[in-house]
Amino acid sequence: TPLTQHTTLPSPALLQRHLHGVHYPATKAQLLAHARGECERVIGTLALLPEEQYSRPADVSKAFGEIAQEILKGASYPASRDDLVGYARDQDAALPVIEALLRIPDQDYDDSDAVIIEIIEV
Repeated sequence: TPLTQHTTLPSPALLQRHLHGVHYPATKAQLLAHARGECERVIGTLALLPEEQYSRPADVSKAFGEIAQEILKGASYPASRDDLVGYARDQDAALPVIEALLRIPDQDYDDSDAVIIEIIEV
């Protein structure tokens, strides 16, 4: 059919990656809402990046890490995840940065470099 000729469906693995964190059982509307939220989070994050050419995915991660590191440079260390989230909120950090901090492991961090490593891995 003409629809299948012009539409490439994502792999089941990619679909599940975008649905990570969904609480099941879930309706179609809940699945759509979750996927839209994930897309908005990705777009919000990309909007923060500097205007430049990125050669590979690692460059994108590094650029985002540098944004987060700039925000966290004045935080007191060692700091817990909650301390860092609170500090970022006090600095009026962009929501994607706060969300990234909320996703790192709940532990104490000795410096901003350790936080950025976790953010990039998440």
